[in-house]
Amino acid sequence: MTCVSSSKDSRRCAECVRRNLKEKCDCMGPEHPDWVKLEREEERLDREEEETLSKLLRLRKQKRLIRTRGKDMLRRGLKTLDELDAAEEAERVAAEKLAQTESLASSNQVTPVTSSSDVLTSELAPLGSPSPSFWDYVVSEADAYGATPPPIHG
Repeated sequence: MTCVSSSKDSRRCAECVRRNLKEKCDCMGPEHPDWVKLEREEERLDREEEETLSKLLRLRKQKRLIRTRGKDMLRRGLKTLDELDAAEEAERVAAEKLAQTESLASSNQVTPVTSSSDVLTSELAPLGSPSPSFWDYVVSEADAYGATPPPIHG
């Protein structure tokens, strides 16, 4: 029998250790080029494993996203992802317009209007009258959403 072991790890090969042979093992370590080939192959397999795990994680993330979007479609009563995309875009635009309205309202030191009954409140009296451009903007935004309050005649 020919014994093979690593000169770094042991003075006896695995087979001699397993058989509990006490006499001197006829050890010959593997040739250097063989070790280099083994190390290269192990490194290649490590890279392949890492790439595969990355792909798996990406696929799991896509699967979670598709499930979430499917639930959103059902909740909203939509039939296609295109309808869902359009609805989400409309919500995003509405949120931006609301933020702009709030920003404009705060720059004019006026509380944003949340309903037509809030237009003339006693809270506005101490602040003075908002600028005409502010009211033009509020009316145009209300028209965009079909929520223009009826005119108030005084």
